[in-house]
Amino acid sequence: MSAAARNSAIVACFDFMIQKISTRDARYPIGHGHGSDAIHKDPIYSYAVTQLHDDKGRTGVGLAFTLGEGNQLVCEAAKFYAERLVGKSIEEIMADFGTLQRAMADEQQFRWLGPHKGVVQLALASVTNACWDCGPKRAARRYGNCCSTFRPNNRRHA
Repeated sequence: MSAAARNSAIVACFDFMIQKISTRDARYPIGHGHGSDAIHKDPIYSYAVTQLHDDKGRTGVGLAFTLGEGNQLVCEAAKFYAERLVGKSIEEIMADFGTLQRAMADEQQFRWLGPHKGVVQLALASVTNACWDCGPKRAARRYGNCCSTFRPNNRRHA
């Protein structure tokens, strides 16, 4: 595949303008004494949902799994990060995703919380997963097919 064809394929995968974002705190209590391990005896299985919406009604969805009350904090942090993506095309975001990811992880308002600690790491995971979900939906392609159009050094930075 020529460089021009490869670039066209990448553009087709990720031409998606983010118009608004939403987050959701989803929780599922499983009952007293039904924990997943010796430490988490009464967890509430939870996940933070980040949704990136475009102007044509498509939505990229990202999840990050947690265990209960801290899920609200992950949702708030994901909202904080996702709001920085409004008005950008997914093509622009994914063109140098590694740099964007590092910049978000080093955000001065949340730097003291992470990025290598629970809340920030999970929030970034939810936003990252939503970004990766956007491209194939826009192009009506499978995720693996979109990734196969990347050049090796683009995969490294994504």
